[in-house]
Amino acid sequence: MPRRQNPLRVIFANVDGPNLMGANPLVLSLDMPIGLGSIHAFIMQDPEVAKAVYVSNRSYGPEAAIVNIAKNLILDSPHLIAFTAFAWNMERTLFVADHIKKINPAIQLIFGGPSIPINLADIKIFMEEHPYIDIAVSGEGEETFLEFIKARLSEVSLSQVAGLAFREDGAVVINPRRSQFAPLSTFPSPLLSGTVKYLETSHGEMAVIPLETSRGCPFTCTFCDFHRGQHSLRKFPIERFLEELELVKNWEFRGTIFILDPIVNFNAAHFKQVLRACQDTKTNVFFNPYSELFDDESIELMGQIPKVALSLGVQSISEPAMRSINRVYNVNRITDNIRKLSRLPNLSLSLDLISGLPGDTYDGFKRTLDWALAFDPIPKLGIHHLGVPEDSPLAQMAEQYDITTNAKGFALKTNLFSEEDFMRARWLSRVISFFQNTVSGSSQLRRMVRSSGNRPTDVLERLVDIFLKTGKLSRELYAEQITYT
Repeated sequence: MPRRQNPLRVIFANVDGPNLMGANPLVLSLDMPIGLGSIHAFIMQDPEVAKAVYVSNRSYGPEAAIVNIAKNLILDSPHLIAFTAFAWNMERTLFVADHIKKINPAIQLIFGGPSIPINLADIKIFMEEHPYIDIAVSGEGEETFLEFIKARLSEVSLSQVAGLAFREDGAVVINPRRSQFAPLSTFPSPLLSGTVKYLETSHGEMAVIPLETSRGCPFTCTFCDFHRGQHSLRKFPIERFLEELELVKNWEFRGTIFILDPIVNFNAAHFKQVLRACQDTKTNVFFNPYSELFDDESIELMGQIPKVALSLGVQSISEPAMRSINRVYNVNRITDNIRKLSRLPNLSLSLDLISGLPGDTYDGFKRTLDWALAFDPIPKLGIHHLGVPEDSPLAQMAEQYDITTNAKGFALKTNLFSEEDFMRARWLSRVISFFQNTVSGSSQLRRMVRSSGNRPTDVLERLVDIFLKTGKLSRELYAEQITYT
């Protein structure tokens, strides 16, 4: 690799999307999302790259204006700006990139992250629809970005960098997806290496520090593309996690440690190591476990963490719906686990449900809600409208289930769930959220669904009628409009 007289100036940039969480949004207590920080740490462990590249992090809140972000990013005349793209920030980030390219076309703009397609045809469409993007990184970014930087420094073709899409002679070139991945033991921690910095905030438990203990998802649920093509589970060394927890403790952090793993309890032995490591924390710890994979020992260990929050992605208890999304489940086991978890005084529990899954009907959705509302105490319910990610298997099955979506990929109807059904499901979710947002409201909800002797969702539908008459509910399926400036 030839030595550069001047360093290659690279900016890792995060542009926050609008606040969609109401009065209590989560606040990242790091100066950069953990994914970008991991890429930063991975490339800088290469001695030649570390000598030839100068990297800086930039992060902008939802209050920052698009034009001001673009102007700030080009102040130091970077050669490359690498953006991370999530569902919640993609639109604003695209606006920023477009502004930068208009001001200084010479700056190379790179997009990566969960919202970049992994399907080759979709990547081509993405690049053609956004001509100001020079390069797209698809899938896991550490190795791909390192190989890209090395090729850029050596001034050789990018055609050998797996997982990369780029422009050459006016055409979009798409390299094959990366099929082999380095062991996670070779990935330095962005916290321990210092490539991300701690930002002290006053947001209490809404302040978050995200950590990883594993990557990959072994399941093949058709509505999901979280695994990004990686179905094998890979684990970080537990020693790394222990050191990260010790560092966070030294920061005297009092927010929430957010464990990013999609199926943290798939490997029971690993999960129990993680739980034991968290027992000395003085902060809230959040997990996304699989609801069927608890055993009595893991539940007991969870009870020994000072404060813990769980979000269980149950989605539905409708057998036709779960079969259609390729989800194997045992409702009795899930129910038993939820009851055991609910007895833990240190634990806050929420259930994620989806309205409009293929194979489900409105009455089937109501049965799932009735099941969830029967627990005592009632868990926090996160009710999500069916989305169809471009890279998900469900996108290829849209014709089979007659799924119509809007421009954002949210379902408008299916063969068994009409647009009116989606609206009624949305009204039910809004009424439940109205009560669950306060302690007194949660108690009132419990009394209402217990005391009448009627089906809980029938009681809630009568409340929907009242809320509609008083104007507390909108009659539009997607009433929210966001304008970017």
